[in-house]
Amino acid sequence: MFAKLAVLIALVVGVFWIMGAVRRAGMTREAAARRDTLSRQHRARQKTAVKGAEDLVRCPRCGAYHADGLGHRCEG
Repeated sequence: MFAKLAVLIALVVGVFWIMGAVRRAGMTREAAARRDTLSRQHRARQKTAVKGAEDLVRCPRCGAYHADGLGHRCEG
């Protein structure tokens, strides 16, 4: 009788241990996916980050906009 009870308790403890291990593995995968997503978003933001803004001026001859102070050649 005692042996059956011990086996039953061991089975219940084993099931709960396996459920916890599966849950931890799932949370680890979710955390890694979240970390990868945030890393990709961070890299994308760095690529598109504006280092500085400069006003553009319009060329009176061709109408194209260019940075003030830089040489501009009208084509055509």
